[in-house]
Amino acid sequence: MTGIDFISISGRGGSSTSSLATNRHSPQSLRNALGVLSCLSRIGCFVTAETLPRRRLWKSKGFQLALGLCVSMVCLWWAARGLINDPQAREQFIEAFRVADYRLLPVLLGMLVLFYALKAYRWKLLLSPLGDYDTWRDCFGPMLSGFAVNNVLPFRAGEIVRVMVFARRTSLPLAAVFTTVALERILDTLSILVFLSIGLFSLPNMLGESMRKPAFFVAGLASVSVVCAVIFLVWTSAFVRFTDGGLALIRAPDGLRGKVRRLMETAASGLSSLKSPRKLAMIVVVSLLQWLLNGSMMYVSLRSFGVEVPFQAAMVLLGVVALSVAVPASPGFFGVVQACFTQTLKIYPVSQPAVLAASIYYHMMQYIPVTLLGLLWLRRSGFQMREAETLGATQESTTIPLTTDH
Repeated sequence: MTGIDFISISGRGGSSTSSLATNRHSPQSLRNALGVLSCLSRIGCFVTAETLPRRRLWKSKGFQLALGLCVSMVCLWWAARGLINDPQAREQFIEAFRVADYRLLPVLLGMLVLFYALKAYRWKLLLSPLGDYDTWRDCFGPMLSGFAVNNVLPFRAGEIVRVMVFARRTSLPLAAVFTTVALERILDTLSILVFLSIGLFSLPNMLGESMRKPAFFVAGLASVSVVCAVIFLVWTSAFVRFTDGGLALIRAPDGLRGKVRRLMETAASGLSSLKSPRKLAMIVVVSLLQWLLNGSMMYVSLRSFGVEVPFQAAMVLLGVVALSVAVPASPGFFGVVQACFTQTLKIYPVSQPAVLAASIYYHMMQYIPVTLLGLLWLRRSGFQMREAETLGATQESTTIPLTTDH
């Protein structure tokens, strides 16, 4: 997310690992599941490509809001289409909520608090070159309020709110705080790719020839991303020049080159927090722990609804959900999360209505407390949304939203 930010798996009536290995439809089903992210990405890329010549239309809030609502509605239909003309499926969907095991809800809520606490602690580490800030007193509230705003308002306004609230409370320059948010997104993406690769390679039918290509592609992407991150950290200036030259060589649009260059320069200005090997190791460990925790929340949510699948599938589902919420969608990413759950888990012979019910449970278990507590904290802080609207107009060209709002 989803915090995708984004951003659980097991069940009654499901089959074991051995039955999965003998399921002749598994390779094709998993290819379809992995195609969720590709499909959603193509939607965003198609719209971007078609509307670049008309930048005023593409950048208008009305167009972006309409696009996001359309994507969410299509995804919601995609996830729930099996219920539309099947009375038995609708009964199974309702029954899944009736017989679900809600005793683990306190555990899920505790995991949710820990997830955001880890995010706040990592933000504190990234902010350390700017000052000594407390995880709970200084970082937790602004961060939670930012995710809450993302849940109710379009255009990822929560990112601006989070930065402005923290900067106002600490008297820091806005640009310096934006730098730490950019670094967060890079770390989140790398962590998610790592777990997605682990999940793909550890699935029981991963040795099948039909699954080698998607698995190696994801693993290769994760490896290249990690190598590039290390090179960027050690040889920052040279990496920025090399990337800009490469984009110029392939005749990338000037606007794209400018955004990529500004993003890297912004990240480079905050890299002092990563120069210490000890601090860098701590940041990496915390990043991996928080996303492992999020995947565990998916696993527990699905298990509560009797959906029995291996824990490795949670890692694949985590990657698909967290990266898919990068496409335009309605606030809260409704529909996108549900489509990712149902399509990704089609590989397993489990009840699709139960999977859909579990996805709603997982989604709302995060959405409701984060939104209520975040907006309550924001109201008590005295922040006015019109301040964010003013800043948004000036920061639009420098902020590039990535993933993991769950």
